[in-house]
Amino acid sequence: MDGLPVWERTFPFFHYGHTGSHPIENAIVIDGLVVPGLVCLLRWQPGDGPPHLQVLARHGTDPTVGGQKAHPHVSKCGRYLAFNRAWREGEGERTSVAVVRMP
Repeated sequence: MDGLPVWERTFPFFHYGHTGSHPIENAIVIDGLVVPGLVCLLRWQPGDGPPHLQVLARHGTDPTVGGQKAHPHVSKCGRYLAFNRAWREGEGERTSVAVVRMP
């Protein structure tokens, strides 16, 4: 609230990434930002030190497929994670949608 950082981390490698807030927890949903191909949850509580990283799902998107293909989002109730998986097939690109229950 006062504008001061509560936690800061520089990761050694940059991967593609998408971030979004969790609708009911102190958490950020991250896709590929820390580990390629994984959707993770970065949980943080005041006074707990650095955030806890939790793997939610592996989408295995081919990073050479253009755009933000995985692009995960958590449902308003916080119970489900929806994301896409993209891959190359022959000369074209394919995408599928997945929904998983949040832990």
